[in-house]
Amino acid sequence: MAFLVLQAVLFIGCGLAGLFNPVGVMTSMGIALDNPVSITEIRATYGGFLLGAGCYILYAAFSRLHQALVAVIFLLAGAGVTRFVGVVFDGGQAFMQWLLLIIEWVSVAIAIILYRMIPKESHAI
Repeated sequence: MAFLVLQAVLFIGCGLAGLFNPVGVMTSMGIALDNPVSITEIRATYGGFLLGAGCYILYAAFSRLHQALVAVIFLLAGAGVTRFVGVVFDGGQAFMQWLLLIIEWVSVAIAIILYRMIPKESHAI
């Protein structure tokens, strides 16, 4: 449960940062936002999507534990795979990219271990 609350807090925190400070978030990643459309897109993706995902993980952590873990697994594995592809094919090998990649894959591994510890009969929807 603590792992999921931590994940939810991280998702919500990143979502709030993306919502209220999209230029600052992207600048820290080395990305310049130079027009209103790009800023709105970051608000939606880094703000709204991450905020929504974090709220769902927090909700499910207290009502549907296995679903919360599955959400973390798919969300962070998706981010980790695409980040790895970007690092390999695009050469985006900045420190922050490697750090996020490690965090994503360690979190996926922990979520898989925790999921496997839940009795099978409680996995039913």
